[in-house]
Amino acid sequence: MRTQNTPKNSSTNKHTLVNELKALLRQDLADLDLLNTRLTEETEALKQRDAESIKSLASAKSQLVNTIEIRAKAKAKILGHPEIGVRPGQVSAGVAQLLDTELTELWQTSLENLENCQSINKVNGLVITRSLQRTQKIINIVRGQSTAPKLYGNQGNEVAYSGSQGIAKA
Repeated sequence: MRTQNTPKNSSTNKHTLVNELKALLRQDLADLDLLNTRLTEETEALKQRDAESIKSLASAKSQLVNTIEIRAKAKAKILGHPEIGVRPGQVSAGVAQLLDTELTELWQTSLENLENCQSINKVNGLVITRSLQRTQKIINIVRGQSTAPKLYGNQGNEVAYSGSQGIAKA
């Protein structure tokens, strides 16, 4: 015998989906807190130039991000469920329309924590990029390679120009 989707069944299913979403968001918050801690530790390791710590923290960050991404797919599946009906690109508005205060608060907190982690990670990434550039310059100097800026020559290829070269022939 086939059961019909009565309003009560629909409501129960929607309630179950919302609870699953809340559980996923709570897990996200725990992982985002841990990611924030790892990012702060990475900032300190960068200040101390502790390569081993930076390497292990990068691995820990990668695992956390992968876990959060997997959970994001599960959340997207729930949000796209016909009982929930949140459209892509309208998640915050769709979550608010579910009229569940706890869910809305969990969603907003997770977004804020994610933005904070992204901000710290961006700064750390810039520090790492700058350190790599500086290291590469030092290596080039030690190897005796030109440190003159590279510009594009007549043929469209990169050429290192020093300040003493002429621009044109008379």
